[in-house]
Amino acid sequence: MIEEWKERNDEAKIKVACAALSLASSASMVFEAIRDLQGICARKQYNKVQVCNAGILPLLVKFLEYKDRDVRCAVLELLQQLAEDDDDGKEMIAKMVDISTVIKMLSSGHQPIRQAALLLLHELSRSESLCKKIGSVPGGILMLIRIKYNPVDAFSAEKADETLRNPEKAQENIKHMAENGLLEPLLNHLVQMEMASYLGEITLGNDSKTCVAERASPTLTQMVHMGNTLSRSAAFKALAQISAYSPNAKILAKSGIIQIMAEEMFTRRISDENMNSKNEAAAILANIFETGIEFQNLQVNTDGHKLTSDYVLYNIIRMLKNSTTDELNINLIRILLSLIKEPNSISIIVPMVKETEASYTLIEFINNPHEELGLAAVKLLIELSPHMGHTLVERLCTTKGQPENLLLGHTTPITERQAVSAKFLAKLPHQNVTLNLALLRKNTVPTILQTINQIQITGTRASRVATENINDEVQRLSAIGLENLSAESITLSKPPQIKKSKSWKQALPIFLSLGSSNKMKAPVCPVHRGACSSQNTFCLVDAKAVETLLACLDNENAVVVEAALSAICTLLDDKVDVEKSVSMLTEANAMRHILNVVKDHSEEGLWQKSFQVIEIFLMKGRDKSASDISQDRLLLATLISAFHHGNGNTRQMAENILRILNKVPSIPTSNYTL
Repeated sequence: MIEEWKERNDEAKIKVACAALSLASSASMVFEAIRDLQGICARKQYNKVQVCNAGILPLLVKFLEYKDRDVRCAVLELLQQLAEDDDDGKEMIAKMVDISTVIKMLSSGHQPIRQAALLLLHELSRSESLCKKIGSVPGGILMLIRIKYNPVDAFSAEKADETLRNPEKAQENIKHMAENGLLEPLLNHLVQMEMASYLGEITLGNDSKTCVAERASPTLTQMVHMGNTLSRSAAFKALAQISAYSPNAKILAKSGIIQIMAEEMFTRRISDENMNSKNEAAAILANIFETGIEFQNLQVNTDGHKLTSDYVLYNIIRMLKNSTTDELNINLIRILLSLIKEPNSISIIVPMVKETEASYTLIEFINNPHEELGLAAVKLLIELSPHMGHTLVERLCTTKGQPENLLLGHTTPITERQAVSAKFLAKLPHQNVTLNLALLRKNTVPTILQTINQIQITGTRASRVATENINDEVQRLSAIGLENLSAESITLSKPPQIKKSKSWKQALPIFLSLGSSNKMKAPVCPVHRGACSSQNTFCLVDAKAVETLLACLDNENAVVVEAALSAICTLLDDKVDVEKSVSMLTEANAMRHILNVVKDHSEEGLWQKSFQVIEIFLMKGRDKSASDISQDRLLLATLISAFHHGNGNTRQMAENILRILNKVPSIPTSNYTL
C-alpha cells in the first residue's frame, strides 16, 4: 500500500511539474519543478519512463535557452539523468534535443553549465548510434578536444577524454579527431588501411606532422614495402606530407625510409599499380635531402651503396634522361641539387652529365612550358656551369630558341624563372666566342640593356627575387617607417577643398549660371576618404607602396615580415574605409601572401597579425576572399593548432575565425549570457 501510495504521489508530482513548466511564470517556479523531477527520477528507474511519457521532454528542450543560468544547468542535469542507463531514453533525448545547442554550452563562462553539458554528452556518447551524431555537429569534436587539453579544469578534461573515447567506435569520428588535432586514435588504428588513407587525406599542422613522424613513420614505411596497392598509395601520401616538414628529416631517416624509397626508385617493379611509385619515392627523398641532412654515410641498399656513390648518381641521371613525366623529372633534379653540394658528388655528377645526353636533356628543359621544371633545370645548370661551362654553351647554342629565350619575355615584377635564367647566362664563360656570336646574331644586346634599365627604374617593387639581395635590416626599418607614416595618414587626409573656377561665368547672375559647373573636386583617396598624396599625407596607396610591402611578406626573416605586415595593417584600421581597403588589397592578391606567412612562420606575433587580417577579410571581403581562406587546408590545421595550444590572444583570434568558417559552434545571439 505504501509503494502504491508513492507511485500515485509521484504521478501527481509529475503532473504538477508538467503544469509548472507549461506556465513558466517565473524562474524560481521552473527551477523548483525541475528539481522535483530530479528527485522523482532518482527514486525509481521506472519514474524516468513516466516522466518521458508525460510529455516533459519537449518542455525541457525549450528551457535549454532560458535566460536563467540555474534553470539551464538544472535542465542539463535532468536530461543526463533521464539518459543514464537507458538506451531508449538516450534515443528520445537525441531526437528532441538539438545536440549543437548542448555543444555550444561547452563554451559557457559558467563552469556548472559547462560541466553539465559535458556530462550529458558523455552519457549520450555511450550509444554507438549517437556517436556519429555528436561527431557530425560542426565543432563538436573540436570543442571536446579543447576541453581535454585544458589544464585548469581537471574534472572536465578527464570527462572530455572519456567522451572522446566513445566516438572512436565510428571511423568517421577518428578522421574528425585527427583533423581537429587529436591524432592518437588514428595512429592507434593505423594498421587498418582506412586509417592510413585518412592520414594521407587530412592536412596536418606542423606539430602534428612531428607527432606522426615519431609514432607512425616505421609503420608507414613498412606499408610501402609490404602492403597492397591501396595501403601503399595511402602510406606514400602520408609520408609525402610529413616529409615536407623539414624538422622530420632525421626522424624519417632513422626509420629506414631512405633505403625503401631508393628501392622503389631503382629496383622495384610493380606493373599493376596505377600510381607512379618512382615519383612518390623521389618526392619524399627530395623533401628529406633539401633539409640539409647529413646523407654522405647513408646506405641505400644491402650491398653497401651510399647515396653519393656512382651507383646511386648514375641511376638518378639515367632516370632523368629516360623519364616521361614532368613531376618525376622535377623531383630527380631536386635530389641532384641536394647531392651536388657534397664535394665527392660533384666530382661524379659532372662527368656523368658531360658524357651523356643528360646535358642536352637539362638544356631542353629550359624551354619546357612547365614552370617548375624549367626553373629546377636552370638552377641545376647554374651549379654545373663553373665545372662544364663551355660544354653547356655548345648544347645551349644548338637548342632551338636559345640562348635568346633566357632574356626574352621579362615582365614587371620580375619572376623567379626570369631571374635564374639571367643568372645562368651570367655564369656561363664570358669569353666564349660561340655564346657571344649567338647573342649578337639574335640581336639580344638591346634586350639586355633594356632589362637592366627596367630593373633600375622599377626597383624592387613586388618581386621576391628582386628583394632577396637587399639587407633585411634595411627592409625592416623601412617597413617600420612606412607604418609610422601611414598611421598619420587618416589624420592628415582632409576632405578635398572645392576650387572655384575663375572664369567669366562667375560674373553672370545666378539664374544664368544654373547648370554650369563652377566647382572642381580634387580626387578622394578611397581608403582615407580625403585628399591624399605620398608627400603630404604619407598615403601608402598613393605612394604605390602596398605591392612592395606585400613582396616583403615572402621574406624568410620573420622580423621583416612582421614589420611589413604591421604597415599593411594600418590600411585596415577602424578609422579608414575598411571595405575599400580590403577590395584594394584583394586586387593586389594580398591574401595569398598572408596565407603564406601563416604557412612559413610559427611566431605568435606573426600569427596574431595574420589572423587579424584574415578575420577582417572574412568580415569585409568578397566571396573570393572567403573561398580562398576556407579552402586553404593548411590554414585550417594551423588555426586548430592555435586554438588548442596558442596563448590567450592567439587562441581567441583563431576561435573567431573558426567560428566564422563554421568550424566552431556559433554563440547564441539571444538576450542571455551563455
